[in-house]
Amino acid sequence: MKKKLIVIMLIISLAASFSAFAAGTKESAASDKLTIATVVKVDGHAWFERMKVGIDAYAKASGNEAFMVGPSQADAAEQVKVVEDLIAQNV
Repeated sequence: MKKKLIVIMLIISLAASFSAFAAGTKESAASDKLTIATVVKVDGHAWFERMKVGIDAYAKASGNEAFMVGPSQADAAEQVKVVEDLIAQNV
């Protein structure tokens, strides 16, 4: 029963999200570019460098701005600071 309730709530949430996105106009969607930041655990790690290739490919293909950012060392407090800085920049 609990699983069924979770699935139903998830479906309702997704439906609400889709309807919110569908409410925009074509003119608005065509002129508004997104800025997408991917915050990683630590900058410079080989795994995340490979991920950056995909982020850059998305940015080029979509016309949106997309980038990856993370602290120089794996530190949760530094990661929080990165996120707070992005919020301050309205990203």
